[in-house]
Amino acid sequence: MLDQLKKFTFLKRKLSLPVTAIFLILSVVALWVTLNFQRNNTYYEQLKNHVGIDQSLMNKDISARISALDRMVKRWEIRGGIPEEEFIADADSFLKDYPGFQAIKWIDQDYIIRWVTPVDSNVFKQNQDLALNEGRRFALEKARLKKTPTVSAPIDLMENRKGFQIYFPLFVESRFDGFIVGALGFDDWINHVTHLNNHDNLEKELHLKHSFDYIHLEIFFDGELIYSTPNQKSNDPNLWQQEKIINLDGHRIVLQVTPTEKFFNGAESYIPEISAFAAFILALFLFYSVLLLNKSQKIAQNAKATNMAKLSFLSCISHETKTPLNKIVNTIELLQKEPSNKEQAEHLDIILQSAQKLDSTLNDVLDLSRIEAGEFKLKEEGFELIALLETILEPYKTLAKDKHLSLDVYYNFDTQLYLVGDPKRLRQILRCLVSNAIKYTDSGYVGLIVELLHSDKNASSPSQRIKFSVSDSGIGISPEKLKTIFTPFNDDQNATQNANLGLSMIHQLVHIMGGDIKVDSKEGIGSNFHLVFEFKLASKISDLPDLHSQT
Repeated sequence: MLDQLKKFTFLKRKLSLPVTAIFLILSVVALWVTLNFQRNNTYYEQLKNHVGIDQSLMNKDISARISALDRMVKRWEIRGGIPEEEFIADADSFLKDYPGFQAIKWIDQDYIIRWVTPVDSNVFKQNQDLALNEGRRFALEKARLKKTPTVSAPIDLMENRKGFQIYFPLFVESRFDGFIVGALGFDDWINHVTHLNNHDNLEKELHLKHSFDYIHLEIFFDGELIYSTPNQKSNDPNLWQQEKIINLDGHRIVLQVTPTEKFFNGAESYIPEISAFAAFILALFLFYSVLLLNKSQKIAQNAKATNMAKLSFLSCISHETKTPLNKIVNTIELLQKEPSNKEQAEHLDIILQSAQKLDSTLNDVLDLSRIEAGEFKLKEEGFELIALLETILEPYKTLAKDKHLSLDVYYNFDTQLYLVGDPKRLRQILRCLVSNAIKYTDSGYVGLIVELLHSDKNASSPSQRIKFSVSDSGIGISPEKLKTIFTPFNDDQNATQNANLGLSMIHQLVHIMGGDIKVDSKEGIGSNFHLVFEFKLASKISDLPDLHSQT
Protein backbone atom coordinates (compact mmCIF):
# COMPACT_ATOMS: atom_id res chain seq x y z
CA MET A 1 0.00 0.00 0.00
CA LEU A 2 2.86 2.39 0.78
CA ASP A 3 4.34 1.67 -2.65
CA GLN A 4 1.05 2.57 -4.30
CA LEU A 5 0.77 5.77 -2.30
CA LYS A 6 4.32 6.82 -3.18
CA LYS A 7 3.40 6.81 -6.84
CA PHE A 8 1.38 9.97 -6.22
CA THR A 9 4.66 11.81 -5.65
CA PHE A 10 5.09 12.16 -9.41
CA LEU A 11 2.65 15.08 -9.15
CA LYS A 12 5.03 16.83 -6.81
CA ARG A 13 8.04 16.18 -9.02
CA LYS A 14 6.45 17.01 -12.38
CA LEU A 15 3.57 19.33 -11.53
CA SER A 16 4.76 21.67 -8.84
CA LEU A 17 2.26 24.29 -7.77
CA PRO A 18 3.93 27.22 -9.61
CA VAL A 19 4.19 25.23 -12.83
CA THR A 20 0.58 24.11 -12.50
CA ALA A 21 -0.58 27.68 -11.87
CA ILE A 22 1.32 28.98 -14.91
CA PHE A 23 -0.04 26.17 -17.07
CA LEU A 24 -3.64 26.85 -16.04
CA ILE A 25 -3.28 30.61 -16.58
CA LEU A 26 -1.77 30.06 -20.03
CA SER A 27 -4.57 27.61 -20.86
CA VAL A 28 -7.24 30.17 -19.96
CA VAL A 29 -5.44 32.88 -21.96
CA ALA A 30 -5.11 30.51 -24.93
CA LEU A 31 -8.82 29.74 -24.72
CA TRP A 32 -9.70 33.43 -24.68
CA VAL A 33 -7.37 34.18 -27.61
CA THR A 34 -8.85 31.31 -29.63
CA LEU A 35 -12.45 32.31 -28.94
CA ASN A 36 -11.67 35.99 -29.58
CA PHE A 37 -10.14 35.02 -32.92
CA GLN A 38 -13.30 33.06 -33.76
CA ARG A 39 -15.46 36.00 -32.71
CA ASN A 40 -13.50 38.37 -34.98
CA ASN A 41 -13.87 35.92 -37.85
CA THR A 42 -17.62 35.94 -37.22
CA TYR A 43 -17.63 39.74 -37.40
CA TYR A 44 -15.69 39.68 -40.69
CA GLU A 45 -18.14 37.14 -42.14
CA GLN A 46 -21.15 39.23 -41.07
CA LEU A 47 -19.70 42.36 -42.68
CA LYS A 48 -18.70 40.43 -45.80
CA ASN A 49 -22.22 38.99 -46.08
CA HIS A 50 -23.75 42.45 -45.66
CA VAL A 51 -21.71 44.07 -48.45
CA GLY A 52 -22.19 40.97 -50.60
CA ILE A 53 -25.97 41.25 -50.31
CA ASP A 54 -25.85 44.97 -51.19
CA GLN A 55 -23.66 44.16 -54.21
CA SER A 56 -26.07 41.45 -55.34
CA LEU A 57 -29.11 43.73 -54.92
CA MET A 58 -27.48 46.53 -56.91
CA ASN A 59 -26.40 44.17 -59.69
CA LYS A 60 -29.88 42.69 -59.96
CA ASP A 61 -31.56 46.10 -59.87
CA ILE A 62 -29.39 47.70 -62.55
CA SER A 63 -29.79 44.60 -64.76
CA ALA A 64 -33.58 44.77 -64.36
CA ARG A 65 -33.62 48.49 -65.27
CA ILE A 66 -31.46 47.96 -68.35
CA SER A 67 -33.65 45.04 -69.47
CA ALA A 68 -36.83 47.10 -69.03
CA LEU A 69 -35.45 50.06 -71.01
CA ASP A 70 -34.17 47.66 -73.63
CA ARG A 71 -37.74 46.43 -74.14
CA MET A 72 -38.79 50.02 -74.90
CA VAL A 73 -35.93 50.23 -77.40
CA LYS A 74 -37.02 46.99 -79.11
CA ARG A 75 -40.63 48.25 -79.48
CA TRP A 76 -39.34 51.48 -81.05
CA GLU A 77 -37.10 49.64 -83.50
CA ILE A 78 -39.73 47.03 -84.49
CA ARG A 79 -42.44 49.62 -85.07
CA GLY A 80 -40.12 52.16 -86.69
CA GLY A 81 -40.83 54.69 -83.97
CA ILE A 82 -43.42 55.44 -81.27
CA PRO A 83 -45.82 58.42 -81.02
CA GLU A 84 -44.93 60.95 -78.32
CA GLU A 85 -48.10 60.28 -76.26
CA GLU A 86 -47.43 56.54 -76.19
CA PHE A 87 -43.76 57.09 -75.35
CA ILE A 88 -44.63 59.40 -72.44
CA ALA A 89 -47.24 56.91 -71.13
CA ASP A 90 -44.76 54.01 -71.27
CA ALA A 91 -42.07 56.10 -69.60
CA ASP A 92 -44.41 57.22 -66.78
CA SER A 93 -45.33 53.59 -66.10
CA PHE A 94 -41.65 52.71 -66.12
CA LEU A 95 -40.88 55.45 -63.55
CA LYS A 96 -43.51 54.03 -61.19
CA ASP A 97 -42.14 50.50 -61.49
CA TYR A 98 -38.51 51.52 -60.99
CA PRO A 99 -38.11 54.22 -58.32
CA GLY A 100 -34.87 56.15 -58.54
CA PHE A 101 -35.12 57.28 -62.16
CA GLN A 102 -35.22 61.08 -62.43
CA ALA A 103 -36.29 61.12 -66.07
CA ILE A 104 -36.82 59.10 -69.27
CA LYS A 105 -35.91 60.92 -72.48
CA TRP A 106 -35.83 60.56 -76.24
CA ILE A 107 -32.90 62.30 -77.92
CA ASP A 108 -33.01 62.72 -81.70
CA GLN A 109 -30.29 62.04 -84.27
CA ASP A 110 -28.79 65.50 -83.63
CA TYR A 111 -28.39 64.85 -79.90
CA ILE A 112 -31.22 67.22 -78.98
CA ILE A 113 -33.67 66.29 -76.21
CA ARG A 114 -37.14 66.15 -77.82
CA TRP A 115 -39.30 64.24 -75.34
CA VAL A 116 -38.86 63.94 -71.60
CA THR A 117 -40.91 62.81 -68.60
CA PRO A 118 -41.79 63.90 -65.97
CA VAL A 119 -42.37 67.17 -67.78
CA ASP A 120 -42.79 69.46 -64.75
CA SER A 121 -39.32 68.89 -63.34
CA ASN A 122 -37.61 68.65 -66.74
CA VAL A 123 -39.32 71.46 -68.65
CA PHE A 124 -36.00 73.25 -69.13
CA LYS A 125 -34.37 70.11 -70.50
CA GLN A 126 -36.53 69.93 -73.64
CA ASN A 127 -34.77 71.01 -76.84
CA GLN A 128 -31.43 71.03 -74.99
CA ASP A 129 -28.52 70.26 -77.33
CA LEU A 130 -26.36 67.61 -75.61
CA ALA A 131 -23.69 67.88 -78.30
CA LEU A 132 -22.55 71.08 -76.62
CA ASN A 133 -21.47 69.13 -73.52
CA GLU A 134 -18.22 67.32 -74.29
CA GLY A 135 -18.66 64.58 -71.67
CA ARG A 136 -22.22 63.75 -72.70
CA ARG A 137 -21.40 63.96 -76.41
CA PHE A 138 -18.58 61.44 -75.87
CA ALA A 139 -20.95 59.00 -74.11
CA LEU A 140 -23.58 59.41 -76.84
CA GLU A 141 -21.04 58.84 -79.60
CA LYS A 142 -19.74 55.76 -77.81
CA ALA A 143 -23.24 54.29 -77.55
CA ARG A 144 -24.03 55.06 -81.22
CA LEU A 145 -20.82 53.53 -82.52
CA LYS A 146 -20.95 50.44 -80.26
CA LYS A 147 -24.70 50.05 -80.82
CA THR A 148 -25.00 48.99 -77.18
CA PRO A 149 -26.18 50.77 -74.00
CA THR A 150 -23.54 53.09 -72.51
CA VAL A 151 -23.27 54.51 -68.99
CA SER A 152 -22.15 58.08 -68.42
CA ALA A 153 -19.77 59.33 -65.74
CA PRO A 154 -21.36 61.02 -62.66
CA ILE A 155 -23.19 64.18 -63.72
CA ASP A 156 -25.32 66.92 -62.18
CA LEU A 157 -29.01 66.24 -62.60
CA MET A 158 -31.93 68.51 -61.69
CA GLU A 159 -32.11 70.30 -58.33
CA ASN A 160 -28.33 69.88 -57.74
CA ARG A 161 -28.66 66.13 -57.48
CA LYS A 162 -25.89 63.84 -58.66
CA GLY A 163 -26.49 60.79 -60.81
CA PHE A 164 -25.67 59.09 -64.09
CA GLN A 165 -27.41 58.32 -67.37
CA ILE A 166 -27.79 55.17 -69.46
CA TYR A 167 -27.89 55.79 -73.24
CA PHE A 168 -29.69 53.26 -75.47
CA PRO A 169 -29.05 53.86 -79.22
CA LEU A 170 -32.02 53.39 -81.59
CA PHE A 171 -31.62 51.82 -85.05
CA VAL A 172 -34.53 51.35 -87.40
CA GLU A 173 -33.48 49.12 -90.31
CA SER A 174 -29.83 50.11 -89.72
CA ARG A 175 -30.81 53.80 -89.71
CA PHE A 176 -29.75 55.68 -86.55
CA ASP A 177 -32.86 57.15 -84.94
CA GLY A 178 -31.56 58.76 -81.74
CA PHE A 179 -31.46 57.49 -78.13
CA ILE A 180 -33.71 56.49 -75.28
CA VAL A 181 -32.04 57.71 -72.09
CA GLY A 182 -32.68 56.86 -68.44
CA ALA A 183 -31.38 59.33 -65.83
CA LEU A 184 -30.74 57.81 -62.38
CA GLY A 185 -30.28 59.88 -59.22
CA PHE A 186 -27.76 58.32 -56.83
CA ASP A 187 -29.60 58.99 -53.57
CA ASP A 188 -33.05 57.82 -54.68
CA TRP A 189 -31.69 54.78 -56.49
CA ILE A 190 -29.43 53.57 -53.67
CA ASN A 191 -32.06 54.22 -50.97
CA HIS A 192 -34.46 52.06 -52.97
CA VAL A 193 -31.94 49.24 -53.46
CA THR A 194 -30.56 49.17 -49.92
CA HIS A 195 -33.83 49.83 -48.09
CA LEU A 196 -34.12 47.84 -44.86
CA ASN A 197 -37.06 45.87 -46.20
CA ASN A 198 -34.64 44.21 -48.61
CA HIS A 199 -32.49 42.93 -45.73
CA ASP A 200 -34.91 40.62 -43.91
CA ASN A 201 -32.75 37.53 -44.34
CA LEU A 202 -29.62 39.44 -43.42
CA GLU A 203 -31.18 40.84 -40.26
CA LYS A 204 -32.19 37.37 -39.11
CA GLU A 205 -28.62 36.22 -39.62
CA LEU A 206 -27.12 39.14 -37.73
CA HIS A 207 -29.88 39.18 -35.08
CA LEU A 208 -30.42 42.90 -35.77
CA LYS A 209 -33.69 44.85 -35.74
CA HIS A 210 -32.41 47.65 -38.00
CA SER A 211 -29.30 46.67 -39.88
CA PHE A 212 -28.13 50.22 -40.67
CA ASP A 213 -28.02 50.95 -36.94
CA TYR A 214 -25.14 48.50 -36.92
CA ILE A 215 -23.55 48.98 -40.35
CA HIS A 216 -22.13 52.11 -42.01
CA LEU A 217 -22.33 51.98 -45.83
CA GLU A 218 -20.38 54.16 -48.31
CA ILE A 219 -20.59 53.90 -52.11
CA PHE A 220 -18.07 55.37 -54.56
CA PHE A 221 -18.60 55.85 -58.32
CA ASP A 222 -15.29 56.19 -60.17
CA GLY A 223 -13.66 57.26 -56.90
CA GLU A 224 -16.30 59.89 -56.08
CA LEU A 225 -18.34 59.40 -52.89
CA ILE A 226 -21.98 59.23 -54.01
CA TYR A 227 -23.69 57.77 -50.95
CA SER A 228 -23.09 57.47 -47.21
CA THR A 229 -25.42 56.36 -44.40
CA PRO A 230 -25.82 58.99 -41.68
CA ASN A 231 -24.58 56.83 -38.78
CA GLN A 232 -21.04 56.95 -37.44
CA LYS A 233 -18.28 54.41 -38.04
CA SER A 234 -16.59 52.56 -35.19
CA ASN A 235 -13.39 53.92 -33.65
CA ASP A 236 -11.19 51.71 -35.83
CA PRO A 237 -13.08 51.37 -39.15
CA ASN A 238 -10.10 50.37 -41.31
CA LEU A 239 -9.60 47.19 -39.26
CA TRP A 240 -13.09 45.89 -40.09
CA GLN A 241 -13.82 47.48 -43.46
CA GLN A 242 -15.15 45.15 -46.17
CA GLU A 243 -15.79 46.12 -49.77
CA LYS A 244 -17.20 44.81 -53.02
CA ILE A 245 -16.78 46.17 -56.55
CA ILE A 246 -19.34 46.46 -59.36
CA ASN A 247 -18.03 47.05 -62.88
CA LEU A 248 -20.63 48.93 -64.92
CA ASP A 249 -19.70 49.59 -68.55
CA GLY A 250 -16.12 50.47 -67.62
CA HIS A 251 -17.12 52.43 -64.53
CA ARG A 252 -16.08 51.24 -61.05
CA ILE A 253 -18.70 51.25 -58.27
CA VAL A 254 -17.16 50.43 -54.87
CA LEU A 255 -19.33 49.44 -51.88
CA GLN A 256 -17.66 49.70 -48.47
CA VAL A 257 -19.19 48.64 -45.15
CA THR A 258 -17.76 49.26 -41.68
CA PRO A 259 -19.32 48.45 -38.30
CA THR A 260 -20.71 51.08 -35.95
CA GLU A 261 -20.07 50.97 -32.21
CA LYS A 262 -23.53 49.44 -31.74
CA PHE A 263 -22.44 46.48 -33.88
CA PHE A 264 -20.06 45.33 -31.11
CA ASN A 265 -22.61 45.62 -28.30
CA GLY A 266 -24.57 42.47 -29.17
CA ALA A 267 -24.79 39.70 -26.57
CA GLU A 268 -22.79 37.34 -28.78
CA SER A 269 -19.71 39.56 -28.45
CA TYR A 270 -19.16 38.42 -24.86
CA ILE A 271 -18.83 34.72 -25.66
CA PRO A 272 -14.99 34.65 -25.27
CA GLU A 273 -15.15 36.51 -21.95
CA ILE A 274 -17.94 34.29 -20.57
CA SER A 275 -16.19 31.11 -21.72
CA ALA A 276 -12.81 32.27 -20.42
CA PHE A 277 -14.36 33.13 -17.05
CA ALA A 278 -15.99 29.71 -16.81
CA ALA A 279 -12.68 28.09 -17.80
CA PHE A 280 -10.92 30.20 -15.17
CA ILE A 281 -13.31 28.93 -12.49
CA LEU A 282 -12.67 25.35 -13.59
CA ALA A 283 -8.94 26.06 -13.60
CA LEU A 284 -9.17 27.30 -10.02
CA PHE A 285 -10.78 24.04 -8.96
CA LEU A 286 -8.19 22.04 -10.87
CA PHE A 287 -5.44 24.02 -9.16
CA TYR A 288 -7.18 23.51 -5.86
CA SER A 289 -7.32 19.77 -6.59
CA VAL A 290 -3.59 19.69 -7.32
CA LEU A 291 -2.97 21.66 -4.15
CA LEU A 292 -5.00 19.16 -2.15
CA LEU A 293 -3.24 16.23 -3.80
CA ASN A 294 0.13 17.74 -2.90
CA LYS A 295 -1.05 18.16 0.66
CA SER A 296 -2.22 14.54 0.65
CA GLN A 297 1.36 13.35 0.38
CA LYS A 298 2.37 15.17 3.56
CA ILE A 299 -0.75 14.03 5.35
CA ALA A 300 -0.20 10.44 4.22
CA GLN A 301 3.43 10.52 5.42
CA ASN A 302 2.46 12.02 8.79
CA ALA A 303 -0.48 9.60 9.19
CA LYS A 304 1.66 6.47 8.67
CA ALA A 305 0.44 6.27 5.06
CA THR A 306 -2.29 3.76 5.86
CA ASN A 307 -4.91 2.77 3.35
CA MET A 308 -7.76 4.00 5.51
CA ALA A 309 -6.08 7.39 5.92
CA LYS A 310 -5.75 7.77 2.16
CA LEU A 311 -9.34 6.74 1.62
CA SER A 312 -10.53 9.28 4.19
CA PHE A 313 -8.41 12.00 2.65
CA LEU A 314 -9.51 11.32 -0.91
CA SER A 315 -13.11 11.25 0.24
CA CYS A 316 -12.52 14.71 1.67
CA ILE A 317 -11.03 15.84 -1.64
CA SER A 318 -13.99 14.44 -3.52
CA HIS A 319 -16.46 16.21 -1.24
CA GLU A 320 -14.57 19.53 -1.25
CA THR A 321 -14.14 19.50 -5.03
CA LYS A 322 -17.41 17.95 -6.14
CA THR A 323 -19.58 20.36 -4.12
CA PRO A 324 -18.51 23.51 -6.03
CA LEU A 325 -18.14 21.45 -9.22
CA ASN A 326 -21.78 20.38 -9.00
CA LYS A 327 -22.76 24.03 -8.66
CA ILE A 328 -20.85 24.79 -11.87
CA VAL A 329 -22.59 21.91 -13.67
CA ASN A 330 -26.00 23.04 -12.42
CA THR A 331 -25.28 26.63 -13.48
CA ILE A 332 -24.23 25.54 -16.96
CA GLU A 333 -27.35 23.38 -17.30
CA LEU A 334 -29.47 26.40 -16.36
CA LEU A 335 -27.64 28.51 -18.97
CA GLN A 336 -28.38 25.84 -21.60
CA LYS A 337 -32.09 26.33 -21.00
CA GLU A 338 -31.78 30.04 -21.80
CA PRO A 339 -32.08 31.20 -25.44
CA SER A 340 -28.69 31.10 -27.15
CA ASN A 341 -27.24 30.87 -30.63
CA LYS A 342 -25.45 27.81 -32.02
CA GLU A 343 -21.97 29.04 -31.10
CA GLN A 344 -22.95 29.78 -27.48
CA ALA A 345 -24.57 26.35 -27.18
CA GLU A 346 -21.41 24.66 -28.45
CA HIS A 347 -19.21 26.49 -25.92
CA LEU A 348 -21.57 25.62 -23.06
CA ASP A 349 -21.48 21.97 -24.16
CA ILE A 350 -17.66 22.01 -24.09
CA ILE A 351 -17.59 23.48 -20.58
CA LEU A 352 -20.24 21.03 -19.32
CA GLN A 353 -18.41 18.04 -20.80
CA SER A 354 -15.14 19.19 -19.23
CA ALA A 355 -16.78 19.53 -15.82
CA GLN A 356 -18.40 16.12 -16.15
CA LYS A 357 -15.05 14.61 -17.18
CA LEU A 358 -13.44 16.10 -14.07
CA ASP A 359 -16.26 14.69 -11.93
CA SER A 360 -15.78 11.26 -13.54
CA THR A 361 -12.04 11.38 -12.85
CA LEU A 362 -12.65 12.19 -9.19
CA ASN A 363 -15.05 9.24 -8.94
CA ASP A 364 -12.41 6.96 -10.49
CA VAL A 365 -9.79 8.13 -7.96
CA LEU A 366 -12.21 7.47 -5.10
CA ASP A 367 -13.20 4.03 -6.44
CA LEU A 368 -9.55 3.05 -6.87
CA SER A 369 -8.79 4.14 -3.32
CA ARG A 370 -11.72 2.10 -1.97
CA ILE A 371 -10.53 -0.96 -3.89
CA GLU A 372 -7.01 -0.64 -2.53
CA ALA A 373 -8.32 -0.06 0.99
CA GLY A 374 -10.51 -3.15 0.80
CA GLU A 375 -13.64 -1.07 1.34
CA PHE A 376 -15.10 -1.69 -2.12
CA LYS A 377 -18.23 -3.86 -2.18
CA LEU A 378 -20.10 -5.32 -5.12
CA LYS A 379 -23.88 -5.37 -5.30
CA GLU A 380 -25.53 -8.51 -6.56
CA GLU A 381 -28.83 -8.21 -8.36
CA GLY A 382 -30.63 -9.70 -11.32
CA PHE A 383 -30.33 -8.13 -14.77
CA GLU A 384 -31.00 -8.95 -18.40
CA LEU A 385 -27.85 -8.93 -20.56
CA ILE A 386 -29.26 -7.64 -23.88
CA ALA A 387 -31.01 -4.75 -22.10
CA LEU A 388 -27.70 -3.83 -20.43
CA LEU A 389 -25.78 -3.99 -23.72
CA GLU A 390 -28.22 -1.54 -25.30
CA THR A 391 -27.19 1.07 -22.72
CA ILE A 392 -23.41 0.72 -23.12
CA LEU A 393 -22.84 2.64 -26.37
CA GLU A 394 -25.59 5.27 -26.04
CA PRO A 395 -23.42 8.07 -24.52
CA TYR A 396 -20.77 7.71 -27.23
CA LYS A 397 -22.84 7.64 -30.43
CA THR A 398 -22.58 11.38 -31.04
CA LEU A 399 -18.80 11.43 -30.46
CA ALA A 400 -18.32 8.43 -32.76
CA LYS A 401 -20.47 10.08 -35.42
CA ASP A 402 -18.44 13.30 -35.18
CA LYS A 403 -15.25 11.26 -35.73
CA HIS A 404 -16.92 9.24 -38.53
CA LEU A 405 -16.36 5.96 -36.66
CA SER A 406 -18.41 2.78 -36.92
CA LEU A 407 -19.71 2.01 -33.41
CA ASP A 408 -21.66 -1.22 -32.89
CA VAL A 409 -22.32 -4.04 -30.43
CA TYR A 410 -22.41 -7.67 -31.58
CA TYR A 411 -23.54 -10.81 -29.70
CA ASN A 412 -23.97 -14.45 -30.71
CA PHE A 413 -27.30 -15.16 -29.04
CA ASP A 414 -30.88 -14.17 -29.78
CA THR A 415 -32.79 -14.90 -26.59
CA GLN A 416 -32.88 -12.87 -23.43
CA LEU A 417 -30.37 -13.93 -20.80
CA TYR A 418 -31.11 -13.24 -17.13
CA LEU A 419 -28.03 -13.07 -14.90
CA VAL A 420 -27.08 -12.25 -11.32
CA GLY A 421 -24.21 -9.82 -10.70
CA ASP A 422 -23.35 -6.14 -10.43
CA PRO A 423 -24.67 -4.53 -13.68
CA LYS A 424 -23.53 -1.06 -12.64
CA ARG A 425 -19.88 -2.11 -12.38
CA LEU A 426 -20.07 -4.21 -15.55
CA ARG A 427 -21.43 -1.19 -17.40
CA GLN A 428 -18.70 1.01 -15.87
CA ILE A 429 -15.97 -1.36 -17.08
CA LEU A 430 -17.29 -1.68 -20.62
CA ARG A 431 -17.96 2.04 -21.00
CA CYS A 432 -14.44 2.92 -19.86
CA LEU A 433 -12.96 0.59 -22.48
CA VAL A 434 -15.29 1.91 -25.22
CA SER A 435 -14.51 5.52 -24.26
CA ASN A 436 -10.75 4.88 -24.45
CA ALA A 437 -11.15 3.09 -27.80
CA ILE A 438 -13.04 6.05 -29.32
CA LYS A 439 -10.53 8.51 -27.85
CA TYR A 440 -7.54 6.87 -29.54
CA THR A 441 -9.25 5.95 -32.83
CA ASP A 442 -9.34 8.57 -35.59
CA SER A 443 -10.84 6.41 -38.35
CA GLY A 444 -12.36 3.00 -38.85
CA TYR A 445 -14.38 1.29 -36.15
CA VAL A 446 -14.95 0.60 -32.47
CA GLY A 447 -16.87 -2.55 -31.60
CA LEU A 448 -18.17 -4.36 -28.52
CA ILE A 449 -18.38 -8.13 -29.11
CA VAL A 450 -20.15 -10.43 -26.65
CA GLU A 451 -19.84 -14.22 -26.82
CA LEU A 452 -21.41 -16.94 -24.70
CA LEU A 453 -18.77 -19.52 -23.74
CA HIS A 454 -19.41 -23.15 -22.86
CA SER A 455 -20.94 -23.52 -19.38
CA ASP A 456 -22.41 -26.34 -17.30
CA LYS A 457 -26.02 -25.24 -16.88
CA ASN A 458 -27.02 -28.54 -15.27
CA ALA A 459 -24.94 -27.92 -12.15
CA SER A 460 -26.60 -27.27 -8.79
CA SER A 461 -25.84 -23.55 -9.24
CA PRO A 462 -26.08 -23.00 -13.01
CA SER A 463 -23.91 -20.21 -14.39
CA GLN A 464 -22.87 -18.70 -17.71
CA ARG A 465 -19.36 -17.73 -18.82
CA ILE A 466 -19.39 -14.66 -21.06
CA LYS A 467 -16.57 -13.08 -23.05
CA PHE A 468 -16.65 -9.32 -23.73
CA SER A 469 -14.23 -7.87 -26.32
CA VAL A 470 -13.74 -4.17 -27.07
CA SER A 471 -11.90 -3.80 -30.38
CA ASP A 472 -10.78 -0.75 -32.31
CA SER A 473 -8.73 0.31 -35.34
CA GLY A 474 -6.89 3.02 -33.39
CA ILE A 475 -3.24 3.93 -32.88
CA GLY A 476 -2.42 0.77 -30.93
CA ILE A 477 -0.01 0.30 -28.01
CA SER A 478 3.68 -0.59 -28.14
CA PRO A 479 4.87 -3.87 -26.51
CA GLU A 480 6.82 -1.86 -23.91
CA LYS A 481 3.73 0.10 -22.85
CA LEU A 482 1.57 -3.02 -22.72
CA LYS A 483 3.64 -4.19 -19.76
CA THR A 484 2.45 -1.25 -17.64
CA ILE A 485 -0.96 -0.63 -19.25
CA PHE A 486 -2.79 -1.39 -16.01
CA THR A 487 -0.36 0.50 -13.75
CA PRO A 488 -1.55 3.97 -12.63
CA PHE A 489 0.79 6.97 -12.73
CA ASN A 490 3.86 5.27 -14.19
CA ASP A 491 6.69 7.65 -15.09
CA ASP A 492 7.05 6.55 -18.71
CA GLN A 493 3.44 6.83 -19.78
CA ASN A 494 2.76 8.59 -23.07
CA ALA A 495 -0.24 9.83 -25.00
CA THR A 496 -1.66 6.33 -25.38
CA GLN A 497 -1.75 5.83 -21.60
CA ASN A 498 -3.54 8.91 -20.35
CA ALA A 499 -6.35 6.60 -19.19
CA ASN A 500 -4.05 4.50 -16.93
CA LEU A 501 -5.95 5.51 -13.80
CA GLY A 502 -9.22 4.18 -15.26
CA LEU A 503 -7.58 1.04 -16.67
CA SER A 504 -5.92 0.29 -13.34
CA MET A 505 -9.28 0.55 -11.60
CA ILE A 506 -10.90 -1.64 -14.27
CA HIS A 507 -8.14 -4.24 -13.89
CA GLN A 508 -8.82 -4.47 -10.17
CA LEU A 509 -12.62 -4.37 -10.61
CA VAL A 510 -12.49 -7.27 -13.06
CA HIS A 511 -10.59 -9.41 -10.58
CA ILE A 512 -12.88 -8.41 -7.71
CA MET A 513 -15.79 -9.60 -9.87
CA GLY A 514 -13.98 -12.90 -10.41
CA GLY A 515 -13.17 -12.20 -14.03
CA ASP A 516 -10.08 -11.98 -16.19
CA ILE A 517 -8.82 -9.24 -18.54
CA LYS A 518 -6.26 -9.43 -21.33
CA VAL A 519 -5.13 -7.05 -24.03
CA ASP A 520 -3.41 -7.48 -27.37
CA SER A 521 -2.43 -4.59 -29.58
CA LYS A 522 -0.31 -3.62 -32.58
CA GLU A 523 0.86 -0.08 -33.19
CA GLY A 524 -0.94 1.50 -36.15
CA ILE A 525 -3.47 -1.36 -36.38
CA GLY A 526 -5.53 -1.25 -33.21
CA SER A 527 -6.19 -2.82 -29.81
CA ASN A 528 -8.39 -5.59 -28.38
CA PHE A 529 -9.38 -5.81 -24.72
CA HIS A 530 -10.83 -9.22 -23.76
CA LEU A 531 -12.76 -9.83 -20.53
CA VAL A 532 -14.24 -13.09 -19.29
CA PHE A 533 -16.81 -13.22 -16.49
CA GLU A 534 -18.91 -15.98 -15.01
CA PHE A 535 -22.39 -14.97 -13.85
CA LYS A 536 -25.00 -16.97 -12.05
CA LEU A 537 -28.17 -17.56 -14.00
CA ALA A 538 -31.14 -15.78 -12.42
CA SER A 539 -33.76 -18.08 -10.96
CA LYS A 540 -36.44 -15.37 -11.21
CA ILE A 541 -37.02 -12.90 -14.01
CA SER A 542 -39.39 -10.58 -12.18
CA ASP A 543 -38.49 -7.36 -10.40
CA LEU A 544 -35.38 -6.78 -12.52
CA PRO A 545 -33.88 -3.28 -12.23
CA ASP A 546 -34.50 -0.70 -14.94
CA LEU A 547 -31.05 -0.55 -16.52
CA HIS A 548 -31.86 2.56 -18.57
CA SER A 549 -32.61 4.49 -15.39
CA GLN A 550 -29.15 3.60 -14.05
CA THR A 551 -27.17 4.96 -16.93
